[in-house]
Amino acid sequence: MQGIRCRLLPCHNVSLSLKIIAVLFLRVMVREADAQTCTINACETVLNLGDLQQMVDTGKSCACPFIIQNNACQDTIGNIVPVQIRNTTILNCASTSALGCRIDCPTSHFQVFEDDVSFTLSDFTLQGATSSSIRVTTVLNANLTVQDCVWERNTKSITFSSNQLNVVDCIFQDNIGAITPGIDFARGSNAFIEDTWFINNSATISAGGAIRFQGGTSSSILNMLRVQFLSNFAALTGPAVSLRTGSVEGSSNFFCGNTFGDTNELCDGIADVTTSTCVLPTGLGTACDFNATLPPTSTPSTNPSAPPSSLPTNAPTNAPSNAPSNSPTNAPTNKPTISVAPSLSSAPTPRPTKKPTRKPSRKPTRKPSRKPKPTRKPTRKPQGQARKPRFQKNSAKSKNSAKSKNSAKSK
Repeated sequence: MQGIRCRLLPCHNVSLSLKIIAVLFLRVMVREADAQTCTINACETVLNLGDLQQMVDTGKSCACPFIIQNNACQDTIGNIVPVQIRNTTILNCASTSALGCRIDCPTSHFQVFEDDVSFTLSDFTLQGATSSSIRVTTVLNANLTVQDCVWERNTKSITFSSNQLNVVDCIFQDNIGAITPGIDFARGSNAFIEDTWFINNSATISAGGAIRFQGGTSSSILNMLRVQFLSNFAALTGPAVSLRTGSVEGSSNFFCGNTFGDTNELCDGIADVTTSTCVLPTGLGTACDFNATLPPTSTPSTNPSAPPSSLPTNAPTNAPSNAPSNSPTNAPTNKPTISVAPSLSSAPTPRPTKKPTRKPSRKPTRKPSRKPKPTRKPTRKPQGQARKPRFQKNSAKSKNSAKSKNSAKSK
């Protein structure tokens, strides 16, 4: 157990070696010089990878903002050849605009081919590499420094197996590959990583989603300062950092949501491949706690955050409230309310009254009913027969009396 602790947090009490301090000092001096020389008015026009290769070969270091993709990735015969670094090279982008310098090409983007060569790359965005975006392998005593760079959507970002690697103010995000899509260290390499983010990088077969460090010797050191590891994944182990040989130093690092395996087991720390353990050494950094309840940042305010609006809501609820109002709008009164004017209904009552009115209508209608109804009881005398005049019997008597008078006279 003591041996594991010494490997993760070396037993020698040295936080930063003289080599790291010298690298920091050199990096500051180089960045100050680059800021003075690489401007939009003194940059080289770049249209394809061939133009970038010509810049490197002629020792020019300041590129105007560009985007290299699709056909611009190919040479004159249709091959995609990475930019070859054969001499000590400093390559900057005059990124005064939002465009920047972006390479979105398959295969590799840069490759160091010679021993004892130092390559510095600043303000570049590298995307779409199907091999390693930057490859520093099969060479001795080579150094690589990348600062203010972004790697996105690559199968592997950096493969390094030489002397010293420095990564400062960079972002590795959404890189997915079979073997360590972030940074893969091998054979005797030392590394210094500062103010860098590893977000959502996934190794689908191997260990090490963000970083795989296998220095080759016990003296190899991975030094990290203020590095963020968020939601990285590895198929085997070490979604954030996978360690085989060497040691890890540093402080103020942060680990959160890094998982591995089929069950997405959490490993927010350093995964030791030889012992199959995941440890976050004391002083190296902190990890988030998903089960912790964070205290409020301040006492809740008794005042509303904004005055209430006088406008109605856009979507009122249709359901009535289940609870009565706490404070009714009108206070109850002991006196009955008196209506000033009775309400007049515009529509007739749906049902007639059961009892007819006792008094006839004051103003009968002159027009007959449009829909007369027959009476239930017939009239006593049929309709349509004229009545006999009242004087009909008297006329018969008068005729008889006239006849009797005439007969008497004849006698």
